[in-house]
Amino acid sequence: MVAGVLSILLAALFVVGSLLHLGEFRLAPDPRVPRSIADRYHQTWGAWSFSGSGLTNQPAHTQQLLGISMIVAAVALVIGGLLLITGLTRRFGAARAVTAAGVGMAIGLAVTLVVDIVSMLHNNRPHLTMSLGPGFWVFVVSVFVAFATLACVLFGGISSRAAAPVDSTGRPLARRIGGLEITVGVLLVPLAGLLVAATFTHQIDGDTLWTTWNHKVQFAGAPVVFGAFVALVSAVLSFVGRGRTAGSISAGALFGCGLLLVLNTVDQELFGPVGFGDLGVGAWLLFVATALALIVTVLAIASAAAKPRYRTPYAPVAQQHPGWSPSAPQQPVPVQQGWPSVPPGWVLVPEGSVQARQGWTPPIPGPPEGAAPSDQSR
Repeated sequence: MVAGVLSILLAALFVVGSLLHLGEFRLAPDPRVPRSIADRYHQTWGAWSFSGSGLTNQPAHTQQLLGISMIVAAVALVIGGLLLITGLTRRFGAARAVTAAGVGMAIGLAVTLVVDIVSMLHNNRPHLTMSLGPGFWVFVVSVFVAFATLACVLFGGISSRAAAPVDSTGRPLARRIGGLEITVGVLLVPLAGLLVAATFTHQIDGDTLWTTWNHKVQFAGAPVVFGAFVALVSAVLSFVGRGRTAGSISAGALFGCGLLLVLNTVDQELFGPVGFGDLGVGAWLLFVATALALIVTVLAIASAAAKPRYRTPYAPVAQQHPGWSPSAPQQPVPVQQGWPSVPPGWVLVPEGSVQARQGWTPPIPGPPEGAAPSDQSR
């Protein structure tokens, strides 16, 4: 219930943050620039528009597409929140996977956006000053709400997970790894490699996600690399049969990161001076990785929706007597100690000895000395 409310709250934060401007740009104080011109120069950047005044060679208003990624994440969060509130996540694995993927996408998108804006603030051009808008602070709050929602989803999913069935001897059966789960693990490895390679190669005009055109360091690639590391861990968990939820979260987070960065690049190409010929290898790698992340997310949800299969664990089982029962303890069998008793005068011949093989019989004892002979002896 708490996770569902947090998920819907997070979706509302994403919608509100997309409608507010993320940053403002003004001319830095410069004695060479008249104050009347500096006061007129003002740019406002948001998820849906980029507007400015005092510009001579740029349009006053341009469209932006970053808001598309935020609305997509908000829709996924609302669906996940409704599934949590209605309790469907406890009954269906696909519902848990959809919720986990939506929260992972929100985390990847919000963290990438916050780090990207901080990098812009740190590496802004010397003649411009940047101030953070209210939309930025909304997404800062969204990061904390997203991690809290993820914690609730994980702990709620673990506590409500049904116990594995048992075999005839009472041992829990081991879950068999599905083909889709292995496929998700295999695809997460090249996905992580593509994203890491995209951060170190040129995006636009010599920029990478680690350095700007004027060779200043930025940190936009840090969330992508961390997400790639989480994807590799999820791949290992998928190979051992424990990566259904982790695969959904990591694939969703990488899709959120990639979608935001791709739309930012498309904004510069469609509404800016950048053409397709100016896109570097890193931009195309990012396009491919984002599409692959979407495919892996869908496969992870399908893997969670599949009915689990179980197998008998490979462990030796002691053979039990058919009549044995734990409630009816067996009576101990008496064990004879020592040698068996024999009649007086008889000799015990071991089985297999020479005497036994020759048919030797022990002598019949006679009457004791001094006794009167019996009638038979006469």
